[in-house]
Amino acid sequence: MKRLVLVLCLCGLLAVPAMATAGVFATNNQFQGRVEGDPNTYFGFDIARAKHHRQKVRHISVAVPMACYSGDQGIVEVRVPGSFRLGGLGIILRGTADSASTARAKAGHRHHRLKIFIGEADLNTANGSGEAYFYGAVRRHGKAGGYLHVQTHSESLGKCYSGYVRWKAHRGLDVEYPPAP
Repeated sequence: MKRLVLVLCLCGLLAVPAMATAGVFATNNQFQGRVEGDPNTYFGFDIARAKHHRQKVRHISVAVPMACYSGDQGIVEVRVPGSFRLGGLGIILRGTADSASTARAKAGHRHHRLKIFIGEADLNTANGSGEAYFYGAVRRHGKAGGYLHVQTHSESLGKCYSGYVRWKAHRGLDVEYPPAP
């Protein structure tokens, strides 16, 4: 009898966090920031290691302003499913291609490493189902930025869109969403 109670308690403890985060817009990402600098918006994502030391961008959460053909406007919360590969542009050399810079390149020295991610995803929002297109660049010192475009379609609102908006985020930044009154 004690084992049964113990197993039921453990199942209950594991189920509560899963239910609590299933429908809630989570804002506890590694990288957090704003869309177009608007204090009513949010952009966040995590970077995780995959096989063979490759990195992936995951758990993209966005609160973006959208306008609909019906005249409705508002902030729509979007959780982008899936993960996207984070890759480098290679070696970017400083200065001209003289013998010293060529030797540094062959030795494996890297300057100004920039990692990018590009993706598109199907999603479901409060404004209906649609697509999200995004581009991002993660720079040194935990800074990231890029562009985002979200478009949806529903029977009641018609076509809704965000336009191409710019976002900026920083690693370790604690952005409050929605902002405190």
